[in-house]
Amino acid sequence: QTGHFHMDIPVPLSAIERIEIISGSAARLLGPNAYAGAVNIVTRQDSVPALNINSLLGQHKYRKVDMYAGTGLKAFNMGAAAQYSSTSGYRENTDSRNGSFFLSGIFKGKRQSISWQAGANIKAFGANAFYSPSFPDQYEETGSVLSGLSWKNKGRLNWKQDVYLRYHEDEFHLFRNQQPSWYTGPNNHLSRVIGTRHNFWFDSPLGRSSFGADWRMERLWSNVLGDSLEITDYRTVDKTDTLSFGGYRNHAGIFAGQGWGTGKLYVSAGFLIHILHGNSEGLFTYPGIDLSYRLLPELKLFSGINKSLRLPSFTEMYYTSPTHQGNPGLMPETAWDCLLGAKLSKNSYTFNTIFNARWSENSIDWVRSSPKENWESLNATGIFSFNMDFSLVLNDISFGEKINWLRMKFVYHYTYLNKEESSLDSKYLLDYLRHKATWQSGFSFLKSGTIVFDLHFADRAGNYTDWHDDGTSFQRSYKPFLLADLKLKWNLSQTSFNISINNLFNTQYADFGHIWQPGRWITAGLGYDL
Repeated sequence: QTGHFHMDIPVPLSAIERIEIISGSAARLLGPNAYAGAVNIVTRQDSVPALNINSLLGQHKYRKVDMYAGTGLKAFNMGAAAQYSSTSGYRENTDSRNGSFFLSGIFKGKRQSISWQAGANIKAFGANAFYSPSFPDQYEETGSVLSGLSWKNKGRLNWKQDVYLRYHEDEFHLFRNQQPSWYTGPNNHLSRVIGTRHNFWFDSPLGRSSFGADWRMERLWSNVLGDSLEITDYRTVDKTDTLSFGGYRNHAGIFAGQGWGTGKLYVSAGFLIHILHGNSEGLFTYPGIDLSYRLLPELKLFSGINKSLRLPSFTEMYYTSPTHQGNPGLMPETAWDCLLGAKLSKNSYTFNTIFNARWSENSIDWVRSSPKENWESLNATGIFSFNMDFSLVLNDISFGEKINWLRMKFVYHYTYLNKEESSLDSKYLLDYLRHKATWQSGFSFLKSGTIVFDLHFADRAGNYTDWHDDGTSFQRSYKPFLLADLKLKWNLSQTSFNISINNLFNTQYADFGHIWQPGRWITAGLGYDL
């Protein structure tokens, strides 16, 4: 439906073990829309019984409860987590409610394993000017369900079968309270994704060979997005609105890859052939190659060249409002991605650096010729982007009995973006973080206390629309801003107490466009771990 809900993931923080980042295009591994990489959320699998309960209270009537329970037997692990939070908001019409539940488990045999996961979440929030400053009284409610089942076998021929389902419902109100006479009511959307993936691989003197196939069906029902449906009696869950528009996409793909290594050098190459039927139909090929070389025991160099694609969303194709006009004729945007990096790991520190260049064609954006015109979605232009990332992590450094350890982390990101000549204003493509730097330091004292201090600097390129007191609009450049966060935690046996101060110096800033972010926000919490 839209990119706004990609992070509607029903996994509470307490259920997450770690989060992995795949840099560069991952299309030949994960299919279309893994345009610039992927985020892999790895959930917990406890081998012993575990119980975690955390609660938070804070300014703006902030409330949060997060609970996790897990158990582990010889061949069976299972975990369940639930989370609920609410706030009255830091300014008018920014209140929110968010609840989620997640269940996962795995059964391990000698050669086979079966794992499953299921989760659901609900969100309701006041969207003060989120999508357009012309209508600050916007309101939205969403709900999603996610489930998956995996079956894995180890042998001469290894294989893994995955089946998954994602369901999402969205109800958007342009006017939360007072509604003008011309307003016809909220936008309602239901989306359903069903898919399966089959992986096979085996090892030989030539390395590791892998191949497989996947299939995915996406379906959208809406009262505003898509083409007219022949069956027009499909309704929302509460039966209040008829969804007479929609669309579908059926994906099918076959993939193959070969990996080969000598101990120091490892090369992986492959391709994905992807067939799409329905909206934006076509045949697409994603080739790619990745290399890594261990120059020293503690130093690894890596690089890769891959092709990627992003399909237009139904919002970009069909959405129409007083300020926006979609385009059903949008083409997918494609890109070649080239990556080069190095990782140096020592006992006391870790250093990473990545250089990334991307050439894209048919880039999709909302554009307009002047502030008086409506935004229109177009394949606006070709884009060249260059990114640099540096990170340095200093691991535990002891300073004696009173200060048990000290950790420091510095991360810097730089982006350069150049587009083909165009006289049109860009809403998204040219609004990007040009400079972003984070410095984090933390230390433990008296064996029970922990202090963590974060400093964030951001400098965003581009402009956004602002208004004079007389109602006329003008373009304003983003201003750089500096944020500081502080967290204190004290552990007492199985109980912990923490205080967090976000935006310590009460900086006033707009992270994107006209959406002003919260000032200083203080929360305090209690935790219990078994």
